[in-house]
Amino acid sequence: MIDFKKALMFAAVLAIAHTSFGSRAETVCSNPQQNVQVCTEFKGNSGNCKTSSLVPCNTSETDTSAARYCPQVCNDRPVITNPTIAIAEDTIITRDTSVSLLDAVTDANANAGDTVELTNVGATDTVEDGNIEFFSDGHYVYTPPLNFSGTDTVGFTITDVQVPSVPLTVTGTLIFTISAVNDAPVGVNDTASTNQDTQLISVASLVTNDTDVDSAGLTAAVESNKTTSQSGQINIRSDGTFTYNPPAGFTGTDTVAYTVQDADGASGGALLSIQVLAVTAGNNAPVAVADTFTLAEDAGVTPSSASLLSNDADADAGDVLAAVVESAKATSQSGLINIAADGNFTYDPPANFNGTDTVSY
Repeated sequence: MIDFKKALMFAAVLAIAHTSFGSRAETVCSNPQQNVQVCTEFKGNSGNCKTSSLVPCNTSETDTSAARYCPQVCNDRPVITNPTIAIAEDTIITRDTSVSLLDAVTDANANAGDTVELTNVGATDTVEDGNIEFFSDGHYVYTPPLNFSGTDTVGFTITDVQVPSVPLTVTGTLIFTISAVNDAPVGVNDTASTNQDTQLISVASLVTNDTDVDSAGLTAAVESNKTTSQSGQINIRSDGTFTYNPPAGFTGTDTVAYTVQDADGASGGALLSIQVLAVTAGNNAPVAVADTFTLAEDAGVTPSSASLLSNDADADAGDVLAAVVESAKATSQSGLINIAADGNFTYDPPANFNGTDTVSY
């Protein structure tokens, strides 16, 4: 005997189950770059997938057998959390110390077989003219701009590979925050001259030609009764001026080291060379001492703040020194210099030149 009531109820249950499964399958991806997972084998009569495979979406494709589709897996773009790296000025990040950029990527489809790759492998410049080299494992080598502090950035590209879908890419920004470090001043050697057995009280400062990328307020380390290489005595004041007493009867070159320092206590060293001139009867020829000036690329000297004659000397008391006037004289690197009789000068360096340029006077 057939129980039609139970049979009818059973048929209704089957219909509900089939309709529920079918409606779930009809939700297809709208982006052709996404994938849908297709059932290749079912678990008995349960309607659940046993095995499946990923195929590209195709919105124009229809399949009357909606039950073929298991719950779909769409290929979403990966998400990058822009990494920020803090370092000190002039610190190089090596490949071993860098954190892989792949660690900054999250992918919602990682469990569906997705992998992510760094696309822009190789060397490139950063926004602030630093240099970075990317490697396929996401690590990198970064060299910041010299003496730079602040924020430097560079872009990178991540590709989401999900076969057989079209790869998806996303760009991120690697951010470096570089803290300032006090750079030590650079001392430049100085020269001076005096006559035999004659005390020298300097007018020019030893620190005038010294440099510091961080500060212009340089001072000399104070030293009292310091012995020179030839057993003379020197007193160096904080403003870089000094008083020198040559050894009795000595003629020749005497030298002494001095220290230049900045307001934060960093220091550098340089050497002062003093030419002690012999005094003889008659007119003695003046002694010219080499001069050194430091300036930035493409920054000319117009006019000079110090005379070329300030460190030259003449053993004959009362003689006045003068420079030979020269106009538009070419320097060793094809710069131009104009020298006035009082030793002041103007100088135009070669365009885009950096290095050492010289000229005789």
